[in-house]
Amino acid sequence: MTSLTMKTSHAGARCHGGGDGFAPSPIDWGMERLRSELGEWIQTTASNLKASYGLIPLRQWKRIWTLLVANRNSILQLPSVHDDYRSLRHIMTLIDHATHPGEDMMLAGQCPDCHMPIMCPKGAKTAKCAYCDVENDVETLHKAMNSRIGNLHVTTTPTGASEWIKNEYGITIKRTTIAMRIKRGQLHATPLGDGYYEFPIRELAALADEYHKTT
Repeated sequence: MTSLTMKTSHAGARCHGGGDGFAPSPIDWGMERLRSELGEWIQTTASNLKASYGLIPLRQWKRIWTLLVANRNSILQLPSVHDDYRSLRHIMTLIDHATHPGEDMMLAGQCPDCHMPIMCPKGAKTAKCAYCDVENDVETLHKAMNSRIGNLHVTTTPTGASEWIKNEYGITIKRTTIAMRIKRGQLHATPLGDGYYEFPIRELAALADEYHKTT
């Protein structure tokens, strides 16, 4: 993970920059966040097992991990074992998605039991929650997710909607484009006065998806 964070290794196909005049960061910040989360989990679990274990520097993670494995029966007796296991599964799922990007994954929906997001390959009929191991029907998850999204709105200006799409999806859509879509009735936003509108999140997401497919 350290080599991926420092970009001395890579996972999946290499991407080329868009030529915006800025050199790419030498650090993969997404991978760094995952590395930090895993390191924090290791140290926290070690300190829960024995206070002195938590004082071992993280750079000696192999030593900490050896201690955890050697004391795995004691770990199972910790009051926090269920939460610790769920946190580790969550981190490992994110790491797996980051280090194995070859399979085209998509958001299936939200787990009806633990309410965590469920990812699955495109075209899958069922998807298992990575947190509680419950198998779910993807079509049912989609319907529930679309129903929730259909009731969500963002109150902002066309400029704010442009920024919202950029922040949420990484897609750049000009303010003038959004304003024109509203004027033509292609984007159903409810005017509230003073330049503010109530934008359905479903329509903003669809607009972002439309522009993503054309770029």
